[in-house]
Amino acid sequence: MQNDIFKKWIYFAEQDLNFAKSGLKDKFYSHVCFLSQQTVEKACKAFLIYKNLNYPKTHKIVEIINSDKKLLDLLKEFIDEIKLLDAFYIPTRYPDGIPGSLPEGLPDEKDAESSLSIAEKIFNVMKEEISIKR
Repeated sequence: MQNDIFKKWIYFAEQDLNFAKSGLKDKFYSHVCFLSQQTVEKACKAFLIYKNLNYPKTHKIVEIINSDKKLLDLLKEFIDEIKLLDAFYIPTRYPDGIPGSLPEGLPDEKDAESSLSIAEKIFNVMKEEISIKR
């Protein structure tokens, strides 16, 4: 299985998730949203690597999920939430990324809590699916 590289991907996803949890406590809402997106992106890539598949060279989680039927089946119930995470990727990283892409401005506490909740659910699904027990 590609030298168990998927374990490194899931480890990095878990690190992002844990750091997002800390960031929420300290009110770094944009960073929480970004790290939540990163958690899911990396966990999905870990799943594809685990299955000995190549992952698309993109940060868009929806595109990653659509690259494999099994992954899509596992996460189809979360697709609207995943689209929300994808919407946070660029505007939370760069002040001039995509003007107007977040019509309400920067993410707030509610956005961060929602993003983190989504990320945690999906991370747990992916972790269980590739049978990593830590």
